Amino acid sequence: MKLRTATLIVKGAKIGEGITEPCRAVVRVDGADIAVILKELSMPAVAAECFAALLLREWGLNVPEPVLVDMSGVLAFGSVELIYPSLHQKVQYELIPDELKQQVLAHMATIIGQWKQTPLAIAVDEVIGNKDRNIGNLLWDGGEPYFIDHERCFDLVNLPDMNKLVELLKKGNFDVTSILQAAVTAAQALTLGVMQEAEVASAHLDTSGYSDYIKSRMPNLVMLVLNRFPQPQDLLDGTLQ
Repeated sequence: MKLRTATLIVKGAKIGEGITEPCRAVVRVDGADIAVILKELSMPAVAAECFAALLLREWGLNVPEPVLVDMSGVLAFGSVELIYPSLHQKVQYELIPDELKQQVLAHMATIIGQWKQTPLAIAVDEVIGNKDRNIGNLLWDGGEPYFIDHERCFDLVNLPDMNKLVELLKKGNFDVTSILQAAVTAAQALTLGVMQEAEVASAHLDTSGYSDYIKSRMPNLVMLVLNRFPQPQDLLDGTLQ
């Protein structure tokens, strides 16, 4: 596990989504020029993005490689660019009439419910306190999805307590029982073993509070996941056996 540091070469146009106004950029890392999505954030948010990306990748979630970008002494966050649209972009959600948006969300819920990575994403969002997994940070172009934007995790921003991925799935016309069971299995499989590696990889950033946050949530992670779903008692008992 390694967090690479890059030098900014050129900053390009802003892309359309995100409250942090991300833009495309070219950076030089390990002697090669690569394209990244660049976000100029506060240092706690830069640290959160880097730490979460490193850890989630080790836990098996599809997250683009994080890169720490040196902008003449100011550090920013870079995510190696993937030529994938977000679900928001893919359906041009902002152009959909209001009366049709719920139908579109139900269709997207069906798609997300079929992703093998969805249960794992639900579990890791709970452990890092990600309350903002919206359709703008789910990248998908018909194959494997990728998950981005973690600068608002670890309670850095005061957001309503919800797992947005689960809330979106509830809009679909299908039984979420199998997803719940798989999310619980994913939660049970997460271990703290790789967290020290993530701490070492991002040692020049202050991530100690994020490690403590995860350690405080891990013992109750299964219940945190379960509490996001409808819970018939027979299903609850069967899942915990």
